[in-house]
Amino acid sequence: MKKSDIPAKHGIPDILIKLCICACALFTVCIFIYGQFFVKNPSLYSNKSDILDVTWYYTDPDGVTTAHKAPDTFDVSSVDEVRLTMTLPDEFPDGSCLFILSGMDLDAYIDGELRNSYRISRSVFGNNVKGMWLAITLRANDRGRILTIVRPDFWPDEYTLGETYIGNRLGFVMQLIHDNILILFFGFALVVLGFVTSLISLLYMLLEKRTFPLWYLSIGVLAGAVWLIMDNFTYPMIFQNYFVDGITEFLLIMLVPFPFAAYFNSFLGNRYRKLYYLICLLIIADFLTLTILHFTDTIDYLDTMIVSNVVIAVVAVSCLCVILCDTFIKGHRENTLVAVGSCIFAALCISEIVHVNLPFHTNDGIFVSMALLIILLVAVTHEILRISELRAQSIEAHKANQAKTTFLANMSHEIRTPINAILGMDELILRENVSPRVKEYAHGIKSAGTSLLEIISDVLDFSKIEQGKMDIVNAEYSSRLLIMSIITMIGVKADEKGLAFEKNISEDLPSKFIGDERRIREVMVNLLGNAVKYTNSGSVTLTVRHESIDEDQAYLHISVRDTGIGIKDSDKERLFKQFERLDLVKTRSVEGTGLGLAISSNLIRLMDGAIECESVYGEGTEFTVRIPQLITDHTPIGDILSENASGTPVETDDEPADLQGVRVLIVDDNELNLKVARGLLDILGVTTTTCMSGSDMLDLITIERFDIVLLDHMMPEMDGIEALERSKTLEGNINPGIPYIALTANAIAGAREMYLEKGFTAYLSKPITLKDLSAAISSCLGRR
Repeated sequence: MKKSDIPAKHGIPDILIKLCICACALFTVCIFIYGQFFVKNPSLYSNKSDILDVTWYYTDPDGVTTAHKAPDTFDVSSVDEVRLTMTLPDEFPDGSCLFILSGMDLDAYIDGELRNSYRISRSVFGNNVKGMWLAITLRANDRGRILTIVRPDFWPDEYTLGETYIGNRLGFVMQLIHDNILILFFGFALVVLGFVTSLISLLYMLLEKRTFPLWYLSIGVLAGAVWLIMDNFTYPMIFQNYFVDGITEFLLIMLVPFPFAAYFNSFLGNRYRKLYYLICLLIIADFLTLTILHFTDTIDYLDTMIVSNVVIAVVAVSCLCVILCDTFIKGHRENTLVAVGSCIFAALCISEIVHVNLPFHTNDGIFVSMALLIILLVAVTHEILRISELRAQSIEAHKANQAKTTFLANMSHEIRTPINAILGMDELILRENVSPRVKEYAHGIKSAGTSLLEIISDVLDFSKIEQGKMDIVNAEYSSRLLIMSIITMIGVKADEKGLAFEKNISEDLPSKFIGDERRIREVMVNLLGNAVKYTNSGSVTLTVRHESIDEDQAYLHISVRDTGIGIKDSDKERLFKQFERLDLVKTRSVEGTGLGLAISSNLIRLMDGAIECESVYGEGTEFTVRIPQLITDHTPIGDILSENASGTPVETDDEPADLQGVRVLIVDDNELNLKVARGLLDILGVTTTTCMSGSDMLDLITIERFDIVLLDHMMPEMDGIEALERSKTLEGNINPGIPYIALTANAIAGAREMYLEKGFTAYLSKPITLKDLSAAISSCLGRR
């Protein structure tokens, strides 16, 4: 590595530069804040409005006149209208207006002349439900005259006299925006934050294909922010609408509790689903009932506001109680941050309710805006921490998985190496002219060794499936050979237990298919092997037929039925789970890992097939498998059972090839394995040379010629992969380009691909058989 390629460390100059930049940025912010709020400067907009500090007079029905200065409230019970009078100032700029807050109809008179008449209490949406700032036009000659405002059809028991402004229209708008700038800022900021959070959450849900609780909360915050903006008195001036915002905000506030309830329900894993459903029904009932009452002119939203407030309170209290109970009583302490945030949220919402019910209040919504911001920040922080924790767990799981893979690879090597020697030596014994008793012992060794190998293979196969490294290799195969090999294998096991083995093989079954013969064989052996294992008396029945999809495709139907112990209905859900052994009382004496059905179901899924099970406990079980296959030869296989029974020779591809004259170098650090490989190759007529290390192999290929090398991987000092790499650049190598077969006990997921990638021509896993050894050598040398 070059010196220039080494990343520079963060030294003192780098830190000083960053500190200076931060200081400059902070200075810029301070200049803006100080200049904006503390330095008075003539504005380009000279228009303004001021609070009108005058005395209003109210005369009640008894003729008693009282004086009032804003802000103030006074009793107006049992009156049909409220009439207030005041004397206009002697001086005010031309083009001024008087601005009064009203939520009902209003008539304005100046010295008895009707100047303005507002009818804001009715529209196509029913009665108005929100107060508005109304402008009373003033003329130059109105100075010092008497202004009277009349509010007819007055139904409240109390009148609230708010501040009155005088000035031009633009000045009042500027004043109104200035007074509400904090709420507007919070409102629009929450709209942006809610929208961005909901968009990110939606993308996360689409990518992960699962529910993301934060999405519901972001929608709730977005709706709450829109409500804040619409509830503000500046809304009609910004959006040029003086009525629909009041109706919409009532509709909105009745729906806002839903996304918050949905968030807590999803956040808590649907553990309180019944309560959530009740809350949803309450929200829907509140919305529909009050909306119908309002739009039918029965009761206005304003009169039913208390009902909506109660519903919101019930939802809020329910959600708060649930999150607190789940976190601190039921022990889900990972939710503590959200629980604390919910408490702050509830406290601020209660403060808002108290605030808006004060006789005179400003900055409506300030507590709600802070509550929405806090709950959103808390929820986002929680999700970031949770995702970070999941990522850390994923990394740990990946490390554990790698450790497991390494462990399985080592165990595969350590266990398969002695099994290779046992089964190899046993096969050599069986091929010798020995006494019947010795042959009986040898067959027992072979049976026990094969059972042990099946258990190891099950574990390794499941590991491959679990890691997604189980490949389906499609090739043409003979359905006749496949079925007959299975029948022969299972027939022996059935005879040993005294079971009848019935075969229903369709004579119309096509002769050749394209599919993964090895995996189909594995599925059939697993199902039939289980049937024999769990059947103590009676029969095992194999049925094979096909169902045409089109001219060149068909479903291969395989059915295995037995008269065994059967499966309980309660156990069927666990039937295809790994390491599961059902009904342990009846199956405790049965050998196996409990992986057979799990592996079979996964293999069938990988081949785009399906498996079904029907069982009656105590009477028997039937498994039905359906796998799509391509047909390459439509010729029916005919009655293969009668052909075999009548002594007609059955095709076989199990005969080893004749490899006379082939020169093979065997490299393995285990002397027994060398003897096994040499003994098997002697049967094939191969001339063999052996050595026990990679360095010895490198010496031999410079002095002797070989046709092929069988090379073990895990050897001390120099392993097989390193030896192969050195052979390619070895000076004096007189065997360039010859095939190298990885002969190893490493049978873990991805082993074959790894060895081929490293440069080996082929791969054989121990224990080796004569057939596999012959096929591998023949394939590498181009012989069939």
